[in-house]
Amino acid sequence: MLTVILQNRDAEAGLAYTLAGLVPGAVEGLVSDVMVLDQGSRDQSRAVADAAGARFLEVWTLQQALAEARGSWVLFLQAGARPMGRWIEDVAEHMALRGGTARFTRSRLHRRNLFDRLLRRGSPLALGLLLPIATARAEARDETPEAFAARLSARRSLACELVPAGILKD
Repeated sequence: MLTVILQNRDAEAGLAYTLAGLVPGAVEGLVSDVMVLDQGSRDQSRAVADAAGARFLEVWTLQQALAEARGSWVLFLQAGARPMGRWIEDVAEHMALRGGTARFTRSRLHRRNLFDRLLRRGSPLALGLLLPIATARAEARDETPEAFAARLSARRSLACELVPAGILKD
């Protein structure tokens, strides 16, 4: 089972987009729970998370969130990112057969332009981060999911792609 942890700040539309993309994973029994770690949103993010059945945490530490996770694996994403294609099968296969940390493959259809890639550094969560919950709990500090993802290297890339956060325009 997989716990999905979403980093969010004023990303109501992006949060809805991500949560909708996770529904097939819940239906298939892969996604056990979703947590939204909010960073001071002033929009309707809480209402979106509540409507989807996700836990919305306004006051949190990463260690606390991981302690409350129900899954044996955790997937960190930014609100607005969305797994594509056969993500359920690819993630389940990785969890069952490969193990270790992994990230999604960059979406070929949603690449940033060359100028943007050269001048702006992408988020460490741009490709998500999948890892066993035991590893996450052992490595976690008092930090954001983005800072956590920046510290950890992923040994593998999943075959499925991820639409990055920020593609949707409000």
